[in-house]
Amino acid sequence: MDLREYLRVFRAHWLGMVLITLLGVAVAFGWTLLQPKVYTADASAIVQANTAGDAGDSNLSSAMLGNSLTSGRVKTYVALGQSRAVADGVIKDLGLGVSADQLVKQVTVTNTVDTTTLKVTADAATPEKARDVAEAWVRSMGAEVNRLETSDPAKKGAVFLSPIDSARLPDSPSSPNTRLALALGGLVGLAIAVGYGLLRYTLDRRIRSVEQVERETGKPVVGTIPEEKTFTADNRLLPFDGGTSSSSESAHLFGIGEAMRELRTNLQYMDVDNP
Repeated sequence: MDLREYLRVFRAHWLGMVLITLLGVAVAFGWTLLQPKVYTADASAIVQANTAGDAGDSNLSSAMLGNSLTSGRVKTYVALGQSRAVADGVIKDLGLGVSADQLVKQVTVTNTVDTTTLKVTADAATPEKARDVAEAWVRSMGAEVNRLETSDPAKKGAVFLSPIDSARLPDSPSSPNTRLALALGGLVGLAIAVGYGLLRYTLDRRIRSVEQVERETGKPVVGTIPEEKTFTADNRLLPFDGGTSSSSESAHLFGIGEAMRELRTNLQYMDVDNP
């Protein structure tokens, strides 16, 4: 099929194709309305070393030691952040009525490459809960880190977790993504609409153009005659007296007459030896 045929398909079935595309968008919009809204909040903290030193080379040594300590702990603390122990601390802090296993599934802890920064991302049904869980998670992680690094809760261990950015109250849900859903619904609807149009075009055996006649028969078209409703099996005469009236009906009948004369001429010259 060439471009003209695709345009012909669209012209013949544009209404159905447009309706199917709009139906795809409508279904996608309805799907978004049925999905529970999820809000996402982020909080971050940095892994720091509790080292102290004097001026000069001792400061450099302390910095190198601190960097070695924190770098070695980051991956461990990412795993710690996904533990039920941290979730239990958050549940106790906020008074949540969920299990630790359920809460862990709503939170992710990640580490930016080549840094000692930890990012906590919390999902919840309300903006306030998402923010509160993210901040409480950082606090609970800090408490667990301190418990592991020192036996004295009143003191900081060799490595500790320090909050950087507190969670902001999300102003819109992160899921469902309405714009993305509508775009996908439109694309799926358009694909189905194109398939519908092509199927209708393939199954339609009616002859609609001179080009189609020549393509289907492999023969050139000798002539064409405009449609005239007065033509029947019993009446094949034109109600035209050859006058010069400029009315649209007379012009139409005159055009039919000219087309028939042209057809007669073409038929005569198809075989000049046997007209």
